[in-house]
Amino acid sequence: MSTVQLIACGLLGLLAHNLFKIKRLQEKGRWTAIKDFYGKEWASILLSFVLVIALVMVQGEVKQLHVANVAMGPFFGMFMVIWGYAGQSIFLNVVNMVRSKTEKALEDK
Repeated sequence: MSTVQLIACGLLGLLAHNLFKIKRLQEKGRWTAIKDFYGKEWASILLSFVLVIALVMVQGEVKQLHVANVAMGPFFGMFMVIWGYAGQSIFLNVVNMVRSKTEKALEDK
């Protein structure tokens, strides 16, 4: 897949994630307006966008990602949709795990 196609797949995942959030808010009766939603979620959306772009940029540099793109063919696009949908959560979980282990290691010294 081309760089543009990979970015588009990631952005579709990001859009799907936000539409699911809006749907949940509507079902719970907590939906106000799109401007309020994006006013609260802009940092989260921007972080997800940056992570999608970063993954596409490094996939040519990181041999395993480049091999995955070639080997998986169109399925790598599906991976990008998933990354766009859940990349922020995955990234923050990894950061929190590393932070926790680092803090624990420093306490043990």
